[in-house]
Amino acid sequence: AVARAEERRAHAAAGLDRTERWAGVALSMLGTLVAALALWLGAVMAQAGAISPAQAAIGFFAALALVETIAPLRRALSEQGRMVQAARRVVAMLQRAAPSSGADTPGTQLRIRAVSFRRANAQRPILRDFSLTLGPGETIALAGPSGSGKSTVLLMAAGLLAPDQGTITLGDTAIGSLSETALRQAVTLVQQRAALLQGSIADNLRIAAPHASDAELWDALRATHLAEVVEQKGGLEALLGPRGEGLSGGEARRLVLARAVLRQPRVLLLDEPTEGLHGALAQAVLEGRRAALPDAAILMAAHRPEEWAAADRVEQITPH
Repeated sequence: AVARAEERRAHAAAGLDRTERWAGVALSMLGTLVAALALWLGAVMAQAGAISPAQAAIGFFAALALVETIAPLRRALSEQGRMVQAARRVVAMLQRAAPSSGADTPGTQLRIRAVSFRRANAQRPILRDFSLTLGPGETIALAGPSGSGKSTVLLMAAGLLAPDQGTITLGDTAIGSLSETALRQAVTLVQQRAALLQGSIADNLRIAAPHASDAELWDALRATHLAEVVEQKGGLEALLGPRGEGLSGGEARRLVLARAVLRQPRVLLLDEPTEGLHGALAQAVLEGRRAALPDAAILMAAHRPEEWAAADRVEQITPH
């Protein structure tokens, strides 16, 4: 199901890219034609004595100014397309959020057994025979240089990548055999890039919990030490621009983390969760996250001492 959803997403993204390219070409051609027409018409009228050369030049520059006024249309079309695709994905996710049957409910313990993974056309695997067991209430930090496979482990644990070898299970259930609904209810992945939509802060939070009360939203914001920032911006109904414009990088990351807290997952996967936060704030956010999710199994790709210190143990990944 995850593979099919990813295939649909990739197909939609490719279609959107094609539309953007054609729109860009069409608008560029339109601008060129307008400028050329103004230049030709001005020259003809000046030669006929209908206008002076100075007036012809003024007309040409006026046409150029007109072209500049329609240039933002391409960006507007691009943003509109991305917003439509994002809205469709959110609607589909909410429609799939019905409770799953007990037979499809996985356990909490995450087991990664002897997994290997190699990217297409790569000569060497990113991971080879990597194993890990993560229990309820436990936090493990994955350490290692960039490119060693930390993010790959998270993607496999979230069911978004399939290992070439080895197994990944939740309880006694293989990740790959779970329905998408059951998997998303049990496992939440917070990636490095903050995924936020244009709209209110409350709208962005309720993607994870559509029926959450305002009090629950504030609790999640307090857990990630973002409540004071939101109050200063006007509260839960404060509006964000496209891709969360209006928040700094660190604030956007904490808002996404607050959304993950609202989901109350059994397993929380974090990719460099405190990037962009100073030391004291990073430590406070990590402590707030654990207090809000005391029973969750947490696995994070970590680069910073604050992240290592917040873990019960650190697993070193060695590049191959």
